[in-house]
Amino acid sequence: MKNTDKKKKYTWDDVKPSGEYKQTATGKKEYTSAHITNTRPDETEWFRIFGKDISEIKPGMLVKLKIEHEKLDHLVLGDEDFTTRVELDFKKFRKVHLAYYVTKAGRMGIWPISIQKTSKKKVGASGKLIIKRNAWIDSAIQIIEKGQKKFVRVTANMEEQCYDGWEVDKNNEAQWGEPNFKKDYLDVVVLAWGDRILDKDNYDDHPYVKDQIQNPINLKLVEDDEEN
Repeated sequence: MKNTDKKKKYTWDDVKPSGEYKQTATGKKEYTSAHITNTRPDETEWFRIFGKDISEIKPGMLVKLKIEHEKLDHLVLGDEDFTTRVELDFKKFRKVHLAYYVTKAGRMGIWPISIQKTSKKKVGASGKLIIKRNAWIDSAIQIIEKGQKKFVRVTANMEEQCYDGWEVDKNNEAQWGEPNFKKDYLDVVVLAWGDRILDKDNYDDHPYVKDQIQNPINLKLVEDDEEN
């Protein structure tokens, strides 16, 4: 479904997901979603990450829609009331760090990295909730934090179920210089998802949303001490 409103403007308040995450040549060059991707950099690409530390990496929320034979991530943009509504409709969603990168060759993109979930399991006398550790997420965060200071490269280590990373050596670091983040961070986020954005204007009439959520079944949750 194409977003035909060329003048639509978003703010960072539209991108931020709601609540605490406990779930599951000459002239001006124009960049479009064809040039800016929403996937991690290719394994052969050296890249830098926007910002000085992890606090400058913006959060976002993704939901999957089945379009024909593919399940595709869609970025949810809207205020807290809207994003909460989407959470309740879909039940399953993913809150992510939207890491803005630019490659050595100048290609821009957003690498969505899942935010660690807070476990419902309480431990110790204090009853604190624990964080479920995930090696994919832990290694990705370490790589993007290094990428905010140096050019890095990333590959998926399927055997160890984590990412492997490399940082540029001193000789190349001096030659490559500083990264050029050509476009505004928010503009890149919007361009990266293109027509795969859900907002207040298209949500109610979106054919794939209507096909997926329909009417939920009200289920009774059985407590641990109840008999089956």
